[in-house]
Amino acid sequence: MTQANPDIQAALREAVVEAGRLALKLAAEGYQTHLKAKGEPVTSVDLACDKLLRDRLGRADGQAAWLSEESQDDPARLTCPRVWLVDPVDGTRELLAGRGEWCICAALAQWGQVQAGAIYNPNTQELFEAAAGQGATLNGQPVRVDPSPPPRPILVATRWRVEHGGWDWAGGLAEVRPCGSTAYMLAQVGSGRADGMISLTQKNEWDMAAGALFIQEAGGTITDRNQAALSFNRRRRRIDGVIAARHGARDAVVRIAERLKIEK
Repeated sequence: MTQANPDIQAALREAVVEAGRLALKLAAEGYQTHLKAKGEPVTSVDLACDKLLRDRLGRADGQAAWLSEESQDDPARLTCPRVWLVDPVDGTRELLAGRGEWCICAALAQWGQVQAGAIYNPNTQELFEAAAGQGATLNGQPVRVDPSPPPRPILVATRWRVEHGGWDWAGGLAEVRPCGSTAYMLAQVGSGRADGMISLTQKNEWDMAAGALFIQEAGGTITDRNQAALSFNRRRRRIDGVIAARHGARDAVVRIAERLKIEK
C-alpha cells in the first residue's frame, strides 16, 4: 500500500470538519426531509453537505472520480484510478431522531484501495483520521488497538437490531452495544472502544471506506462477511457484510459471526 499524500489528508480533515459545522447549523435552523426511491430518508442537510464536500474535495484532487450517497453515480468512475467515496451524513435516521451518533465521512481510494480517510462526528467533535502507511489518529493523537484477546468481546451493532432483540442470543458470548451510523461503529472498533463489529447485510462503499482504513491503520482487521479482503470503486457499490475487529479479538469475533449466520 502506497503512502497517502499529506495535502490530501489535510484537505479531507478540513472538509469533513467544515461539513460537520454546516450540518449542525442547518439542523439547528430546521431542515426539509423527503424519501428517496427505496424509502430511505434524505434531508436538506445531507444535500448541502454533499455539495460542500464535492467542492472542497474537488479542489484537492479534481482528477478523482466521485461516488457519494447523495449524488448520481457516473459509471466513468470505474475507469478512473482514484475516486472520492463520500457519505455527507452517515446516519440520517440518527439525525432525524435527535441522537448524536451520525457523522460526516469521506475517503480517497486508488485502484480499489483506500489511501486516506476521515470520519467526523460534529456532535462530539471527534475526528477519526487515517492515512495509508501512516497510522490512525483521534483528534490528532495516535491510535493503536490493544493486541490482547478480550475475556468477553464488546461488539457494536445497529441500534434497531439490538433494540428489537436481534442480538439477544449473544448474551453469553459478547456484550453488544447499540450504535448509530456504520462509519461511527467502525470508528469505535478502530479506537479500541469496542472489540468488533459484525454485519451480514450488504454495506455501501461510501459508509465503509474511511472506517476500514482507520481500523487497519490502528492495528485492527476488517473483511467482508466471508472473510474476503475489501476493495472499493466497484460496479455494485456494495460490500457483502463486514467482520471488523481489533487484532487480538479477531478469532472471537469471527466465531460470533459464524454463530450469527446460524441464528439469522
